[in-house]
Amino acid sequence: MKRRTRIIGIMAVASVAIGAALVLRDARGVARSQGWAEFASPDRWCSTPTDEFIHSADARERDPATFAVVVPAREPESLARLEQSPWVEVSEPEVTGLTGRPLGGTGGRLVLLRALSWDTPYGGFTVSWRPGAVRVNRGCLGTHLLPVVRRAVVARLPDVPAEVFVDLGMAE
Repeated sequence: MKRRTRIIGIMAVASVAIGAALVLRDARGVARSQGWAEFASPDRWCSTPTDEFIHSADARERDPATFAVVVPAREPESLARLEQSPWVEVSEPEVTGLTGRPLGGTGGRLVLLRALSWDTPYGGFTVSWRPGAVRVNRGCLGTHLLPVVRRAVVARLPDVPAEVFVDLGMAE
């Protein structure tokens, strides 16, 4: 009976150890695919939103018609304007020149915002607003890390932001 109990105990410990190793390996794989293990911040523009912003009842994704990515021909100029500040107010005529189209919605403030993207044409941006704060997020599907590139987004926001969060993610 003692021998049987001992064997069962050894098997239980071995099962727990193997299970823990598999969970750790899986967590590391997910972290690598998300880029968390390789670098904490892919670019100094990266600013992860606070838990308060993420879980806030008043944080809302903006309608995609109210924001647009700056066209490639105007990107170098836009990125230079954002070098010293995470946002810059722009005029209605500037919006059309920067994005190639007018933005939807009315009123509010038009701002040029920092953005980051994986170097892939797949995926898309979302812009979320919470009074005083804006989040520009780029998401895509993938299985391995890609280079991070700076981008610029023009958005119609209810007001100018006091805080700007810029992040990106990848799901498998």
